[in-house]
Amino acid sequence: MSYEIKVSKMGPNNIFSALTFGGAVVGLCILLYSALVRSVSYEDFVIWAVYAI
Repeated sequence: MSYEIKVSKMGPNNIFSALTFGGAVVGLCILLYSALVRSVSYEDFVIWAVYAI
């Protein structure tokens, strides 16, 4: 489990850890969407997705 998830479960005052985790998820989604749009096959998508991560 990541650090942000552990800290966000500690109490209601950890809004910054929740925002950090949300930003990381959004950033990952943007990278995966970009890999999906620019790939020509499933294998190509997997290669670019692994490279993006």
